[in-house]
Amino acid sequence: MAGEVLLEDILARHRIPHTVSVIEGEVAPNGLYPQLSPALESLAKRIFALSNVEIASHSLSHPFRWQALARAAGGDEYQYSLKLPGYSYDARAEVGGSVKYIDERLAPQGKRTRVFLWTGDCNPDELPLAEAERAGVLNMNGGDTVTTRADPSLTRVSPLGIPRGRYYQVYAPNQNENVYTGLWRGPYYGFEKVIETFELTETPRRLKAVNIYYHAYSATKAASVAALDKVYAWAAAQPLHPVYASEYAQRVLDFRKVVVARTATGWRVRGLGTLRTLRTPTSMGVPSGDVAGHAAKDDQTYAIVTAPEVELRYGASAPPGPRLADANARIARFERNAGVARVLFVGHMPVEFRLQDGARCDVRYEGRSVARGPGGLYRLARNQADGVELRCP
Repeated sequence: MAGEVLLEDILARHRIPHTVSVIEGEVAPNGLYPQLSPALESLAKRIFALSNVEIASHSLSHPFRWQALARAAGGDEYQYSLKLPGYSYDARAEVGGSVKYIDERLAPQGKRTRVFLWTGDCNPDELPLAEAERAGVLNMNGGDTVTTRADPSLTRVSPLGIPRGRYYQVYAPNQNENVYTGLWRGPYYGFEKVIETFELTETPRRLKAVNIYYHAYSATKAASVAALDKVYAWAAAQPLHPVYASEYAQRVLDFRKVVVARTATGWRVRGLGTLRTLRTPTSMGVPSGDVAGHAAKDDQTYAIVTAPEVELRYGASAPPGPRLADANARIARFERNAGVARVLFVGHMPVEFRLQDGARCDVRYEGRSVARGPGGLYRLARNQADGVELRCP
């Protein structure tokens, strides 16, 4: 099965965070394939049990046109979703019902569904988003970010999402292999062009996250598997901060609530929630205040802040003391005292980070010195590391 190739050749090999979904109507005993259901459910359980997999739902009947389904009556609605026996569209069944099915039959003990991934045209009305909130899951998918070198236009870059009444639909940062492969008619290696999208939405200014987004059918052809390997290899070579889809979606929601105000000496930022990076033009100067460090790229400065509410100042130089440049993990705590900083890193992969002026610094963890590797990179063996000490003269 495609899912077995996905499990063995991709998910188990690339140990970065993955958010994986199933369609209830495809795998459940009362769905389209009752004879295959035992094998499909067993496979889903094995995938969901992986430590680097977050669980998501991809609906009950995979609506292709959400709003048309909501308006349709009688048999006409079936052209817009999978033809499940005796089923008529029900927003609660699509969202909350599919989440309940996964949690009760497929999720291992201690894990639950975290995200609902929109299907088809990814254009729901307000009711399905209300059902996602009722089910206690975040939502993501939609948008149309497919800028490539053949069409390098900002008009091909979508926003973070769209309001739906009092709710908010979070768009996927980038699109899946379907749109890079002629709607899966070929070329089947087409998804490798998503690397162009990643590069164009990073330079000259960061617009989007890297989002390796594909269906299980990408595991059915040698060309599409080779394209996935190429995309994963590219991502592994970048200085990224890996997160699950739920974490990205929460950051989008938090972004909408941030308040920025001038003070007599600089800036006050409130309501950051899970966000810990602020971007400003380099012309504003070097950030200080509630800042763990910063990095400059192109004409932008990325400040790593230390709390959901911070005070910032900008000047010609940073104050003395240890300062981070980047990390592949969340800075859950950063305390600086008498020239020594202590950091709590929380991530999903072995922690990696860089320091400003790292050649002059001493890094210690659990009583041992940590060597500075190529490119100024410090590596730890754990995904979470508390009490990392930074000493920089």
